[in-house]
Amino acid sequence: MHNADAVLASAREASSGTRGFLRVGLCLSVLTHVPKLIAQFRQANSNVSITLHD
Repeated sequence: MHNADAVLASAREASSGTRGFLRVGLCLSVLTHVPKLIAQFRQANSNVSITLHD
């Protein structure tokens, strides 16, 4: 029963956006802003992994 509760909690977090993956496409013109924005996002959303792509 404990595993089922954990799976349900993870599913709820994923559907609400508090857990999961964020993939972001970038271009050179925004690179100066990205580090600060990512730091702010990670502080507010520690269970979301971020991957950057060019």
